[in-house]
Amino acid sequence: MQEFSPLDGALLVDKPPGPTSHDVVDAIRRRFGIKKVGHCGTLDPNATGLLIIVLGRATKLSERLMGDDKVYEGTIKFVGDQMQLPPMVSAIKKDGVPLYKLARKGIEIEREPRLVHIYNFRFTTCQPPLAEFCVACTKGTYIRSLANDLGEKLGCGAHLTALRRTASGRFDVADALKLEAILKLPVTELEKRVLPYLRLAANA
Repeated sequence: MQEFSPLDGALLVDKPPGPTSHDVVDAIRRRFGIKKVGHCGTLDPNATGLLIIVLGRATKLSERLMGDDKVYEGTIKFVGDQMQLPPMVSAIKKDGVPLYKLARKGIEIEREPRLVHIYNFRFTTCQPPLAEFCVACTKGTYIRSLANDLGEKLGCGAHLTALRRTASGRFDVADALKLEAILKLPVTELEKRVLPYLRLAANA
């Protein structure tokens, strides 16, 4: 049987607002000196919540884990009539370049609609002009676009003001550790937080 180290596995990170998903990967790689580090599903810089980080040999499982359904919580603001397009700030690639990199340069391209599935959408509180919600959806669903589409259907316009990923597949943010706390752990404690490769592979 192939030998696996305690750092071949997945780490559940509660991402703060600000850093990109790649920033989180870089911070963990540098702090613990792990050569192979990846993530399973991009979160916008301003979004928070569950980011699954794969370490070592578990990076091979990233595509399989990335395909899991997601659950998000967020806040929508209704701000009157407006026209919006689906976001350029996304990880979709055009000729190998992520759209968000083009957006930073002020470049906008035409985007094709993509089929997604919404399993459940419900408002949890509503105090106009803000409404908090919870949504369960397939991978690749852009919640910013969902907020825009909802605003158009309501005839008042809407945009996303806060977003938090609370679950991805069988993983829940309640079991994640905040990035700041992770970066302060000694390696021996980090190992205790890593979900082993073999358990991931059996369920991926």
